[in-house]
Amino acid sequence: MIATLQRKPLGQLLLTRGLIKAEQLERALEEQRRSDHQKLLGEILIELRICSEDQITEALAQAYGVPYARVGPRIADPKVISVLPKEFLEKHQVLPLFLVESILTVAVPEPANVFLMEEIERLSG
Repeated sequence: MIATLQRKPLGQLLLTRGLIKAEQLERALEEQRRSDHQKLLGEILIELRICSEDQITEALAQAYGVPYARVGPRIADPKVISVLPKEFLEKHQVLPLFLVESILTVAVPEPANVFLMEEIERLSG
């Protein structure tokens, strides 16, 4: 299940990990305010080339208390794909990775989306 403890904001996580400097965070936050908060901080940090997508994703995974893995063609077990309906996988950008002892491990774009996680549990049995 997803950790629901109070998390630090992304900018603070990146500062703590030494991935950005305070001035870079302030610059990105200013850019976010100028965009009227239409963009997420992580998107802005990537656009400004302050952080890579992997750095942002890894920090967010740590914040959510979930494992981080770069998903490549060899990580997923092809036999597990059929555990969930194809339409569901495409709509929610979910990728079943493997099934071990009746525990399905999936890659999801938003690990904090409790509704999505519950739907995966329901559909996969």
